[in-house]
This record gives sequence, C-alpha cells and structure tokens, in this order.
Amino acid sequence: MVRLCCTNGWTPLCYAALGGDPLLVSSLLQEKADPSDAITEQEPLCQFAAQTSALHMCAFLKRNESLRLLLDSKADMNHVDGYGANALHWAAVANNAEGIQILYAAGVGAHVPNMLGYSPFAMACSGGGTEAIQELIVYASREEVAEGLHDCFSGLDGRSLVSDWAPSCLALQREVGLASRGSSLCFPIFSQLECVAVMSRELVEIGDDRQTGRDTGR
Repeated sequence: MVRLCCTNGWTPLCYAALGGDPLLVSSLLQEKADPSDAITEQEPLCQFAAQTSALHMCAFLKRNESLRLLLDSKADMNHVDGYGANALHWAAVANNAEGIQILYAAGVGAHVPNMLGYSPFAMACSGGGTEAIQELIVYASREEVAEGLHDCFSGLDGRSLVSDWAPSCLALQREVGLASRGSSLCFPIFSQLECVAVMSRELVEIGDDRQTGRDTGR
C-alpha cells in the first residue's frame, strides 16, 4: 500500500514529504516505501514538475529532518525532475542553507545544470537567496561566479535593489572578494556594485522625501 500512487500520481511518501512530518516519513520508510518516490504528473500549485521526488520536496520546503531520513534510506540523490533539476537546485531556489549543507555532504552534484543550463549556484543567484549563495559559492567556478553576479544585477530594479537584491549582491561581493583576492577583473566590478547599491539607496530615500513633501503639502 505504501507504494501505491493516487490517481494524481502522488504516493503516500510524497504526501508525507509535502506535509513535513518526519515521524510519518520514518514510519513509511520502515514499511518499505521507496525513498526515491516521485510524482508522475506536474503539480502546478507548487510548480513541481513531473518526476519531482520526495527528496526534492523536502529540500525545497526546508523539511531538513525528513531530508536526512530519505538520504539515510538511500534515496536516489542524483535523481532529476522534469526540469532537469536535482535536489540541490530545489534547496538553492528555496534559500535552504542547511539543506544545501546536507545534500552536498551526501554527495549531490553542485555543478549539474538543469534544462536551462543553470547550476544550483546560478539558481541561488537568480532567486537572490543570500544564504544559499554563501553556501554554494565555495564550490562555484570563476565562470559561474561571473554569471551569478550578472543574474544578481538582473534583479536590481527600483526598490527591490534595496529591499531584496542588494543584500545578495553585496554578499556575493564579500564572498568572492575574499576568494579572489588580488583579482584585477573582480574588484572593479565589485566596487561599481557597491556604488550602485549605495546610490540606489540614496535615490530611494530622496524619492521618499519628495513623496512625503507632496503628502504634507511642502
């Protein structure tokens, strides 16, 4: 029974991974559920592709205790879903730093591209996940870092620069600056980045002051 799929292509273990109860996950594994269970159809609400596994779900939803249980039970850690993504991609998208640590320690590949050619590090940069960036940058090549910096810049737009993206870009600056000390290529870019972030903060503050002036009749 624990291996049967519902008509929508979900097994009990996949539902347990979605719910995040490690006791239920453990119980199903003891009853011989397949730790590599995956859904057979796309799930649009969570944007899961067909073949998204219970391991992927735990990585994305930060169900890290269940993530460990699945890995301990020999889940296929290199399984890819319909997007070509492995569990590390999903952890990166979710900014799940602990999940990234768990998966990398288990041996999940950090350089595997998904169907768009994005590595887990690139996915973290695209999503602006500061903690994920800091975890994955240790394993990134110089080319991946350059592309990741470009992706962070792509997210710099108006207020999002200050509230969402600037912290990720500056974290990338700090980490790569330390890793690439003396690089004639990197430091000019990082200096420009910091200037852009500071200038954008000032422009937003000026805009707020002007808006306040209009609201108060000044």
